[in-house]
Amino acid sequence: MPKIRLAKLRKLRAPKSNNPFDNYVTIAPKAPKAKRKPKSRATKADKSVAKQNVSKHTHAACSISDPFCDHARAAKRPDGQGGMSYPYQIRYLIPITTDANGQAFYVIGMSPVYGYGSAPAAASAVLPATWTIHSCNGFVVTNAAEVRFVSGGVVFRSTAAATASSGIASLSSIANPVISTTYSRGVLNLPSTQSMSLAPGNEMTFISRSHGGTAHEFIPLATLNTNTFSAWDWSSCLVELNGCPASTTMGYAEVVMNVEFTANITALNANAMGGVQINPKPANPIAITAQGQLNSKVPAVIKGGTEIVGKIVEREAANLISSLLDDGLAWVAALL
Repeated sequence: MPKIRLAKLRKLRAPKSNNPFDNYVTIAPKAPKAKRKPKSRATKADKSVAKQNVSKHTHAACSISDPFCDHARAAKRPDGQGGMSYPYQIRYLIPITTDANGQAFYVIGMSPVYGYGSAPAAASAVLPATWTIHSCNGFVVTNAAEVRFVSGGVVFRSTAAATASSGIASLSSIANPVISTTYSRGVLNLPSTQSMSLAPGNEMTFISRSHGGTAHEFIPLATLNTNTFSAWDWSSCLVELNGCPASTTMGYAEVVMNVEFTANITALNANAMGGVQINPKPANPIAITAQGQLNSKVPAVIKGGTEIVGKIVEREAANLISSLLDDGLAWVAALL
């Protein structure tokens, strides 16, 4: 019973006892009603700010997770590191041409230096002794002292005429490919693989994944210039065709790599590039955390082109970031 200042006494009209104290009863007052707390209602301004925050961090996450996104073009990793550096995008096409057996086997390395290799006609796929140098990478090779990979991927597009579009195309993720190595054709038990029938307009997309501790570090260009991917912690792409017409270009692989690099002496002296170096982006731990989680939610190989990939990555990134922002400590815990 709650405390009261003074008990209210009310005398009964018909006493039932000669004891005068029996003719009175004690009645406690009613407890005061609890005041209702006003419901917290988010204003339109609050909702607008929250939506803007989700959009901002989603764009930042997509810029380092979807190499084909507009925000990824020459993007820098938003970790607050790297010092003064240059963002750059390497982008070009590789024609995928079958051999005399109607097969093709291309390994495309996600490195700004080397390159890709195609296996000649044989029962097994033997990579060449040297990689073909990536096109459009001359600016990086000439001016870079150290290179950091931000994002990269490959889109394979079937372009052969309908009358010649027979066969199957497979896109796979492969780690640390090695030159002069024999690979088995038609093996689909790689880390991530998708296949499709060849028809005009059909597309498949590969997104490179980091798989080592140095993936987000600046690597000396001389280390990468060794014809090997042993020092490169990013997955490469395998494009394989089977059952196609012989000696025919069945499609094209569009290679995209977004990198940032520091300037070497040639860039600073001969090319006078010191004045156009860019400061690192401010640290965005939410975008960095979302990227790490996107690797487990978005497959490395997806059936469809860049538009489908963009929608998948953006949707998953927005959902992850909304959850992180709803729980103020969730993204902090994700960093630990």
